[in-house]
Amino acid sequence: MKQDINIDMWYGDKFEPKKYGADAYFHAYETIHGYCYTGNIYDDNDKIIGDYQAMNSTTIEDNFLVAWAD
Repeated sequence: MKQDINIDMWYGDKFEPKKYGADAYFHAYETIHGYCYTGNIYDDNDKIIGDYQAMNSTTIEDNFLVAWAD
């Protein structure tokens, strides 16, 4: 069974839920290895420190500090 989220931290940072910001891009046809969402992970200085793929937006909200745009 596939995980709801796949996280790749690039610089040895340890992932902690709700510690980092993220952006999100929706892929209507699950083009990224079966995941519907992809995005970058940001530290407090707005530096990209990793990326992720997620199955749904709820998983993103559970793991990152995000503000959805209309």
